Amino acid sequence: MAARILDGEKIAAAIKSEVGEDVKAMTAAGVHPGLAVILVGNNPASEIYVRGKVKSCEALGIYSEKHTPPDTCGTDELLALVHDLNSRAEIDGILVQLPLPQQVDAKRVLMAVDPAKDVDGFHPMNVGFLSTQRPGLTPCTPAGIIEILRRSDIPIIGAEAVVVGRSDIVGKPTAMLLTNHHATVTICHSKTRDLPGVCRRADILVCAMGRTGMIDQDYVRAGATVIDVGMNKITDRAEFEKFFKGNEKREKTFAEKGSTLIGDVAPHVAEIAGAITPVPGGVACGKSTVGEIFVAHGAHLIKADEIAHQLMRPGQPVYEKILRHFGRDIVHQDGTIDRQKLAQAAFGGGRVEELNRLVHPAVIAHQDRWMEEEGARHRDVVVMVEAALILEAGVQKRFDKIVMVTCRAEQKVSRFAARQGISKEAARQEVERRQAAQRSDEEKIRAADYVIDNSGAMAETERQVDVVFRELKQLAISH
Repeated sequence: MAARILDGEKIAAAIKSEVGEDVKAMTAAGVHPGLAVILVGNNPASEIYVRGKVKSCEALGIYSEKHTPPDTCGTDELLALVHDLNSRAEIDGILVQLPLPQQVDAKRVLMAVDPAKDVDGFHPMNVGFLSTQRPGLTPCTPAGIIEILRRSDIPIIGAEAVVVGRSDIVGKPTAMLLTNHHATVTICHSKTRDLPGVCRRADILVCAMGRTGMIDQDYVRAGATVIDVGMNKITDRAEFEKFFKGNEKREKTFAEKGSTLIGDVAPHVAEIAGAITPVPGGVACGKSTVGEIFVAHGAHLIKADEIAHQLMRPGQPVYEKILRHFGRDIVHQDGTIDRQKLAQAAFGGGRVEELNRLVHPAVIAHQDRWMEEEGARHRDVVVMVEAALILEAGVQKRFDKIVMVTCRAEQKVSRFAARQGISKEAARQEVERRQAAQRSDEEKIRAADYVIDNSGAMAETERQVDVVFRELKQLAISH
């Protein structure tokens, strides 16, 4: 059975829509974000990435400029350029595209970037922040991988994840992010014994080695989620035939351009994987939620939706209960529950309370076990539970404080439309249907201890989160 395609372009469009709203709000407030990209030489893969980033900036209204020193330039020349960009107030972010030429001391160049402008998160200060779950800038590609998994409803909590590749750019930060999201992570590299065997253990397999089509079916367990970070160009006809023989669409591209793109994963892996990112159209298509901002401040985040998703997998007791109540019309061909159809059945049919009774007891039991274990290790930790229907499920008394996140009605519609890839009118109808089955925003605000308005610029949302987190941290310490 063919794998479910994790559509990076659709997810990127949703993120861009969200970021676009932030940029408009910042611009209206007199703040004009600016990005400078440094691309040395003529690396084809790097050119593809940079071209995409510059085009995204233009589309979002972000000022950008590209600096292209020749591949003969030295370390001192690049350091001078970086220092100049550090000092310019109109430049908020600096991106040094890797790899750099052999004669350049890449570590010195990356160290020279102001950590506050290090949008790729390569500076040791930001790496340290990531590993200790403190506020900082996160590497773009690893953050994109997490967004793809999260927005595609791929469970991360408790999953066994294998990352093939230990680069400072992708492999290591991806492993840290997956660990921070409670996966069990193995990092593999060229010295790993029985690499195919280790990879076959993975529920989530991230491939980031830069080796054309290296990961074939022997490396992948049937039903696993495969994230292909590779971006390689094929120009040789024999190599093209090896991977794409009989593929008419690819053949047309190759005939017209003399080349085609491929990742680190062989195309036929899609025949056995449960879900896979395509190349192009996957990871390279690459906002963070309020919950993730709390995580950046040091909170531990439990995503009730991810737990519910895990508990609704085939073979789990909750799965069987849902099918008995809602029927088999809500399942995919592979037997997994179609979350969108289940939501339509629950919210559209006035059966939200019924669904809550089936799912919430198991989710709460999972939360209680995790919080008890975490509390035993860290007495002063702030544990956030991200859940949409706390009041509706009647479990608000289980928590010390309730934080309500809200935004303007039109933004709810726009964001839902972008996430689901549907028209605004269809999104409006679905949002209204879901809201009719929930408590009103006014009721939720009255019940909340804190309200965070996520309508404006991300910087304002982060300021509100910082205020709330400080108070919650003091509460945790005093307990």
